[in-house]
Amino acid sequence: MRNNTALFALLLLCGELYAFEVGTHALISKVAHDGSVLSPSNPKSIVPVLGFERLDKISPFAALFQGVFDNVYLDNETPTDPNNASLSSLDFRRRPQEEERKIFRGLLTRGFLVEPNVGAFELTTPAWLMRGSIREDDNDLATYSVGERDEDPWGNHFRAPSHFYDPINNAAYNKPLQCTPATFDCNRSTEWALGRTDLLTGAGMLQQNRRNHFTWQDARNNYWWALTLTKSGTIPTSLQRQTDAYERQVRFATTVKSIGHVIHLLQDAGQPQHTRNDAHGPVASSFATGDAAGAKNGIFEQYTEARVLGLEVTGASASFFDGSFPPADLLPPVKLSGAQPYPIPRFRLPVFYFTTRAVDADVSNRRGLADYSNRGFFTFGTLPKTGAFAFPVRPSVSPATYSTLEVDTGLIAGGQPVLEKLLLASVADSLNPTYDSQSGLLTAFGGKVPLLRAGIFERGFDLIQNPQLAPADIGLVIDENVMRYSADTLIPRTIAYSTGMIDYFFRGRLEIQPNEQRLFGVLDMGTPHTVDPDGYPRRADQRIFGFEKVRLKVRNVTELITESGNLQTFPQTVGTGKLVAVARYHRNACYKPDLSGERAQAYAPTPLIGNITEPTCSVGLPTRTQVQEISVSAPINITGPSDLPGGAGGTLPAALDKVFDFSADPIPVNATDLFIQVVYRGQLGEETDGIAVGIVDVQEPTFYTTWNNTDYYISTLNSAWFIQNSMSIMRRGVDALTLCAGFPSRVIYTYGPANGPALSPFVAQINPEAVRLALILGKPNTPASTFSVRSIPQMFPAPSAITRSVFMPGQQRQASRETFNAADPLPTPVRCQAAQPAAGTSFWCFDPVQRRRGQNMGDGAQPIFYSTGSPNLSDPDVDAPPLPVFPGMPIVSGGVNRFDLDATAVNCPMVQPPSVEKRLLELREEAAELGIDLDKVRLDN
Repeated sequence: MRNNTALFALLLLCGELYAFEVGTHALISKVAHDGSVLSPSNPKSIVPVLGFERLDKISPFAALFQGVFDNVYLDNETPTDPNNASLSSLDFRRRPQEEERKIFRGLLTRGFLVEPNVGAFELTTPAWLMRGSIREDDNDLATYSVGERDEDPWGNHFRAPSHFYDPINNAAYNKPLQCTPATFDCNRSTEWALGRTDLLTGAGMLQQNRRNHFTWQDARNNYWWALTLTKSGTIPTSLQRQTDAYERQVRFATTVKSIGHVIHLLQDAGQPQHTRNDAHGPVASSFATGDAAGAKNGIFEQYTEARVLGLEVTGASASFFDGSFPPADLLPPVKLSGAQPYPIPRFRLPVFYFTTRAVDADVSNRRGLADYSNRGFFTFGTLPKTGAFAFPVRPSVSPATYSTLEVDTGLIAGGQPVLEKLLLASVADSLNPTYDSQSGLLTAFGGKVPLLRAGIFERGFDLIQNPQLAPADIGLVIDENVMRYSADTLIPRTIAYSTGMIDYFFRGRLEIQPNEQRLFGVLDMGTPHTVDPDGYPRRADQRIFGFEKVRLKVRNVTELITESGNLQTFPQTVGTGKLVAVARYHRNACYKPDLSGERAQAYAPTPLIGNITEPTCSVGLPTRTQVQEISVSAPINITGPSDLPGGAGGTLPAALDKVFDFSADPIPVNATDLFIQVVYRGQLGEETDGIAVGIVDVQEPTFYTTWNNTDYYISTLNSAWFIQNSMSIMRRGVDALTLCAGFPSRVIYTYGPANGPALSPFVAQINPEAVRLALILGKPNTPASTFSVRSIPQMFPAPSAITRSVFMPGQQRQASRETFNAADPLPTPVRCQAAQPAAGTSFWCFDPVQRRRGQNMGDGAQPIFYSTGSPNLSDPDVDAPPLPVFPGMPIVSGGVNRFDLDATAVNCPMVQPPSVEKRLLELREEAAELGIDLDKVRLDN
């Protein structure tokens, strides 16, 4: 226990360390958010890359476990392994408090927020950022009332002494009473913000046991966990997957809130008292001490906050020339921007947003926000001495460069107006030297900044009461004009620097492309599997039945950084790190291995639409689960740009093929709303622990079935189906089968004599056998593009049924938002490719599978059959007559998934049909990829 005297002193002094008040911090953070890549309207927005546009606009990170994870953020100890969230404590969940709501209400009242009420704003993405910037000023020894505190679960901590950084001396705050082991540590704000030490030697050394749990490094860790966290293991339950999903949302909230803490500390660097060893605080602190200096030291913050929130200024004696407290309605509103916003700074390391001391030897050339505020402005604790303007020379302004301007105070003494003399100077800005002269913010002063007031008296009333003082008693003070225009000069820059730092955090971008075949994954549906009570497809060993290999192309599209002030360009290439793929999805819990859990569409001749049969699901098993789940691949080690090209500027290099192994966490065959992200973590540019992410929206698992249909054959003479006869056209088993996909066509599946008996035909009540695959297709290249699967049957002895291709658009099972109105009807027409619902509407797209001969086949239904003579460009559908239904259709197992097996895709074999007909087939496949319907062209001609 500390003695009462020391505790009393701390209670008084802890209030003397604030920078901008929390309302000002919140407003700066909101404007910075709206100009950053966190805003959906930014041309380079990160929002679609992270999938935020599908989240609820009012509460994007709100979880569905009310009372457990609802609207919280996490406060973690430093993990022993930042890649593993399970090694970091989850004991402490912290919720929004009234302290933030008060600020939000004030900003709403002043028109800075457009939402109708606090409830519609306080859980939005900008609100989470603002919450961090507000809560960084939590000090556990401050005199907050009960109910307004966000109590630190790790014990009382005094955060404010770590909000200072003097870039001239590379020094932290160092008041002895507060910066001792008996009180609290005082850290450089740069290190407190970034979670690293030794920042002047590069990226710095990671602080493993940092007391601040909302650093840049903690934001990085939470960003990684929000993208990749899964704790449910190889045999997950629905409850485990839900819990993981809720935690990921909470991790996103914690990421954004942590960035809010970081930019609060950067904003502090834009207040000159925090770039000196200049304690200051609320005016109220002076009442307890009787120290008038306390009122002066803290008035800059209070005056600026009053301008932001329209508050009365109270207790500020020395800083207002006439000695009064200005009424709120006469306060000049704070200026957030000039005629144009201050250009957003770009730097190659996060610490450079604070100071470029590490690379700029000349103080006047340094480009960080702390550098600018430190060298450009005086503070209450560092006023020049009196006497004929004999104040110290500052790095950027010497006494000879000041000009003066006399301003009427409105007071009368001896019948004459009392004038105050303002000292004006151009504050050196190494990034944008002409901004102040062009911004329009300082037009009254010729583009110069009022830095001091010179006069015999501090206040006008003293002049009236003490007219005998001599000019030698001249004083240099900071008055309301100095405070007003200093803030109007500093705040636009503070907003721009905060925006730049947010952009830097999210700068890492990857581009994902489909491989040459526009095919991401293949799954053999003949593998025995069942469905558990939660709607998970399970293999015999209870692992998830789903896609185990994903092939795609990826490259680094992170833009070069052209650094502000020196215009040098810095590549954002990767170094040592790791790459993972993340599949994000919901599930059709109604799924059944025979596809009876799908919507099914009967045949109808074009342009008619076949009847839709809705699936009958077990109780409680929906066609779209409520919570987004993820599957995460095994990591791929990255050693440099040769493994992940790009980031070096110029023409982008070709994307590299990557094969991601999901065998430990397969993508379920019944995935809906499927997106694939690729996430890199490691060296990025000069940042040792960067993250880059990309996303691609793919088609949901698309079912394709080819079956033995040799009980009928096609007569090419009249394009009609005839029942087979044993004399000329025989009912045959299919002894071997090769399936190729895409254009150019590559082998994806083989089935041969070594795999088992031939695919049996339909005989009496014996069901025909089939091969069924599920495919993850890329989105069509054009709205009319389709995807081809070529079937090459072989029968021994010859002749074999002819090679054919089926063309399908791919299936969509996707909602417009993560949470949508389940009562909304399915779109009309029934296929989303035909007519996408209007943007912004809530809809659930659930493409049907095709039903042929009484069986659910898939998006692609490919019969294997004989024909007489040369084949036509297209054959009539088997349900056009229709042909008799099958009583059942066994899906064979034992084939070889060559997509998963072959390191390099194998060309489709050159087998029948003869070369001319084979070329015709290839042309049809190429035309399908380009969205050209050759059958329609033939009919039109």
